Amino acid sequence: MMLMKHFSLLLFLLFSLNSLYAQKPVEKGMDSLLIYEELFLDNLESENTEKAIYYGEKWKGQHDKLELENDSVYCLLVGFLSKAHYLLGDIKESVSLLDELLPIKKTVYGEESKSYASSLNDLACYICELGDFPEAIRLGTEALNIERKVIGHESLEYSTYLNNLARFNFELGNYEEAIRLGKNALDLRAKLTGQRSLFYARSLSNLASYYSELSNHSVAIRLGMEALEIYRESPDPDYFEYATLINNLGEYFSELGNYDEAIRLCHESLDLQEESFGTDNPYYAVSLCNLASYYASLGSYSEAVNLCNDAVDILRNFDTVHPYYATALSNLANYKSDLGLFKEAILIGKEAMEIKKKVYGSEHLDYAVSLSNLASYYSSLGNYQEALRLGLNVLEIQKKVLDTEHPKYSNSLSNLASYYSDLKNYQEAYNLENQSTDITRDYILNSFSELSSNLQESLWNDKYVHSFNLFFPSIVYQHQTMESISELYDKTALFAKGILLNSSVGMRKLILESGDSELISKYDVLSANKSIYEKQLEKPINERFLNVDSLRALIQQQEMELARDSKAYGDFARNLRINWKDVQQKLDKNDIAIEFLDFPVLNTDSVMYVALTLKKGYDSPHMIPLFEKKQLDAISQRNYYIQTSLYDMVWKPLTEELKGVRDIYFSPSGSLHRIGIEYVPVSEAENICDQYRLHRLSSTRQLAFNQDETSGKESVLYGGLVYDAQPSETDKLVDNRSFAYMNRADVDSLSLRGSYEYLPGTKDEADHIASYLKKYGHSYVYHSGAKGTEESFKQLDGSRPKTLHIATHGFYMTQQDAEINRHTSQIRVKNDGPEYVEDKPMTRSGLLLSGCGPALKHEPIPDGVEDGILTAQEISKLDLRGLDLVVLSACQTGLGDIISGEGVFGLQRGFKNAGARTIIMSLWKVSDSATQQLMSSFYSHYLQGKGKEESFRLAQSELRKEVSSNPSKPDWAAFVLLDGLK
Repeated sequence: MMLMKHFSLLLFLLFSLNSLYAQKPVEKGMDSLLIYEELFLDNLESENTEKAIYYGEKWKGQHDKLELENDSVYCLLVGFLSKAHYLLGDIKESVSLLDELLPIKKTVYGEESKSYASSLNDLACYICELGDFPEAIRLGTEALNIERKVIGHESLEYSTYLNNLARFNFELGNYEEAIRLGKNALDLRAKLTGQRSLFYARSLSNLASYYSELSNHSVAIRLGMEALEIYRESPDPDYFEYATLINNLGEYFSELGNYDEAIRLCHESLDLQEESFGTDNPYYAVSLCNLASYYASLGSYSEAVNLCNDAVDILRNFDTVHPYYATALSNLANYKSDLGLFKEAILIGKEAMEIKKKVYGSEHLDYAVSLSNLASYYSSLGNYQEALRLGLNVLEIQKKVLDTEHPKYSNSLSNLASYYSDLKNYQEAYNLENQSTDITRDYILNSFSELSSNLQESLWNDKYVHSFNLFFPSIVYQHQTMESISELYDKTALFAKGILLNSSVGMRKLILESGDSELISKYDVLSANKSIYEKQLEKPINERFLNVDSLRALIQQQEMELARDSKAYGDFARNLRINWKDVQQKLDKNDIAIEFLDFPVLNTDSVMYVALTLKKGYDSPHMIPLFEKKQLDAISQRNYYIQTSLYDMVWKPLTEELKGVRDIYFSPSGSLHRIGIEYVPVSEAENICDQYRLHRLSSTRQLAFNQDETSGKESVLYGGLVYDAQPSETDKLVDNRSFAYMNRADVDSLSLRGSYEYLPGTKDEADHIASYLKKYGHSYVYHSGAKGTEESFKQLDGSRPKTLHIATHGFYMTQQDAEINRHTSQIRVKNDGPEYVEDKPMTRSGLLLSGCGPALKHEPIPDGVEDGILTAQEISKLDLRGLDLVVLSACQTGLGDIISGEGVFGLQRGFKNAGARTIIMSLWKVSDSATQQLMSSFYSHYLQGKGKEESFRLAQSELRKEVSSNPSKPDWAAFVLLDGLK
C-alpha cells in the first residue's frame, strides 16, 4: 500500500521514457542500459522496491560508464531511484543521490524550474527525516520561493510545499510558524479544491497533529473529526491515510483522558485496516499496541497483555530482529510488570533487549531503555543489586551518547538513587538525586517560559513532581546535613512548591503586550534558539549538526539581554531562581520563615510533616520533624480550635526556633492548607496569634519576589444576588462553557450558606462597603440583584480592577461528592471535552452568581447565555492582573483538593492563576451577621490607609470581642488572609 501511494502517479511516465530512449542512437553497451532501465521501471510498477533499486543502480552505473549526457531522462530516473531508496529506509542514500542530481537539474532545467524545485522539496523532506530541521527549512523555503516565481502562489504544488515547510518548522519546535504555514496551505487548498476534497482533509489532519502536540487536544479533535467526515464521504479515499487519521484521533482523545472513545476509534481503525489490507501486516500490529496502551491506562492490564501478544505474533512473522517487534515486546513486558508478573516481565524484557542490541548495538539509547526497564523489574522483585548494576550500565551508555544535562540522564540518576535508597545507602542516594534535580531544575528554567500553561502542567506533573515533592524530601529526611537541608529548601520549598502557580502567566503574551517590536524580535529569536537547543539535546552527540555548548552560551547571553530590556521577563527568570539566601536577606532579626512540607518516608507507610525554618543569622535552614499524617488525622476537626492538640503537633516542636521571634512567615503544606493553624489555642486563655504575628504565604518565596505596585484602579462589588433570576437571551455571552453541579437537595452538604436562596445579609454587607468606598473617594462598580451575572464577572477579563469583593454562595465538592453527583446525572458540562469533568479539582469549587437557579434545577438555559455557576477553572482562565485584593465573602472558599507541592486546587488557585495578589477566604460555614461585621470592619480600616494585614487583624480582633459563636468553629477564625505582604 505504501508503494502504491508513492508510485501510482509515475506509471503514466513509463511509455514516455521508453519513447525518449528509443530516439537515442544505439551504442555499444546501450542494450544493457535499456534492459536495466526496463527492469528498473517494471519493478517500480510492481512495487518490488528492492529489485527496483538493484536494477536502478545497475542502470545508473552503466549510464556513468558510457559517459552519456545527463539529460531529462537521467534526471527523472535518478529521482525515481532516490525515492525508492527512501521507501526502503535508506534515507542517507536518497540524500546522496539528490545531492548529486541537483547541480545536473540546474544545468538541464535551470535553477528556477519546477523540476529543480521538486528535487529541492524532496531533499528537504529526506533531510528532515535525518533530523537536520534548519537545513530542511532552508531547502523547503527555497523550493517554495521557486514555485511561487514559476507558477505563482495558487497551485496545489505550492500548497504541498507549504505543508512540508510547516512540518519542518514543527519538528524544530517553531510551533506558531508551523500552524501559520499549515493554515495557509489549508486556505489555499480550500480555494483550489474546495473544503470537501482529500487535499483539504490532509491539511486538516496535519494541523490537528500540530495542535495535539501543543496539548490543544480539543482543537485537534475538531479538525480531525472534520477531516474524518471528508474521508468518509469520499468515493475513493486513500485507506491508509483514512485508517491513520482514525488512529490519530484515538490518540487525541486518550490525551484528554477519554480512553473509551480512544478505544472505540482504535477499533474502527483496526477494522478498516483488516478490511483493506488484512491483519497480517506491521501497521495493524502497531495499532494493536496503541489499543493496548489505552486499556493499560484504564488499568485493564490483562487486556493490554492480550493485545500486545497478538501484536507480537503478527510481527514475529515478518522480522524478529526489527524495532517494531522489540517495541511490542517492551510494552508487553511493562504490562506484565503492571500485573505484578515481574519474572515474566524480565524474560520478555531480555528478549527485547537482545533484539535492540542486534539492531542498534550496545551503545544506543533504545538499548539503554531496555536495560532501564529490566532494572525496574528487578527492583520490584527486591533484587536491588542487579537493578543497580543495570542502572549503572544505563548511565555509562548515556554518558557516551548524551550530554550530562539531558533530562534522560537526570532520570537515570534518579532511578539509581532509588536503588541505593532501597539498599539504605542514603548518602549515595542523596548525591545522585541532588545531581538529578540540579539538571532537571536547569532544564525547566530553560524551557518553562516558552511553554503554555497546559504544557507546563503536563510536563511538570508527568515528569518531575514526584522527584521534587516526594522522593527528594524523603531522602533528605534520611540524610540530614546542612547541605542537603539547604538544597531541600531551595528545590522543594522555593522552586517546586507552587511552581505552576508562579509560572502561569504566558510570557509571550506579556512580551507582545509591551508593543516593543525590538523586544518581541529578541524574544522570538531566543525562543527559536531554545527550540533548536532542546531538539539537539534529544539527539545522540554524534548525530548533532550544532555545537550545543556554543548554542547554550548564546542563549544565556540572549536571556541576560532580554532580562535587562524586559522587566516582565527579568522578574519571571529571577523569581524562579530565588534561593534560601534571597529569602533570608528579607528577614529582620525578629522574623522567621517556615516552610511546612509533607512527604512519604522511604520504605515505610508513614507520611511525615516537617518544618524548614530560616532566620537571619542561620548558616543554613533547619529541619524540624513535626508529626505523622496519621497523628493529624486522629484529631477531630471539632477540637482544632478548642484543645491544644494542634499547637502541640505544629508549633510546640518549634519552641526553640521561635525564641525572640515576633513575625512568623509560613507556607502550609498538605492538610495544613485547610486548617487555620495561625489561630490554634496555646492554652485555654491564649491563641498562637496572641503571641506572634503570623503571615500565611503561598510560598516564602513571596518574601523575595520582585513585586510592583498593582496597576488596578477600580473596586468591584458583588452582593445581594438573585439566584432564581431568569437568564436573558440578550445577555452578552463571554464564555459558553457552562457547568451545573447540584440540585436543591444538595445545597446544605455543599455549605452554600445554608441554601442558594436570596441572602439579604450579602446586600447589607455590600451596601456598607459601597458606602465606605464612596466616603473615602474610591471609584467602584456594584453588581447586585439580577445584574450580578456570570457574564458581568467575565467582562472583568483584562479590565485590571484593584479590589474585588464577592458576597454570595460558595461551594466545594470532594471527589466523592462529585462521584455521587455523576451517577445521579447532576453534573453536566457543555464544552468540547469529555462529558464529565468532575474529576478535575478546579471544576468542583466555585461561586453562585445571579441567574444560576435554572441550571441548579436542570431547567433549560437559552443558547448563548451563561449558567451563573462560576467555577475556579473558569476564573483561572481570566486575566485579572492588577488585582491587589480579592475578598471571597462566601463559605468554604479556601477549600479544595490538596495536590502535592501545589497546594489547594480551588477558588484560591483560580484567582491566583488569574493574577490576584492577596486573597481573603473562608475555611468553613460562617453566619451572615458575623461575616458582615468582619467585612465592614476590615474595609473601614483598609480604606483609611491601613495595610491589608493590619486591617484584617483589627477586624478579627473586634469580631472576637463582640460576637459569641460555636467554640469549635469560632467565627473570627473562619477567614484567612493569603499573601498579604503588600
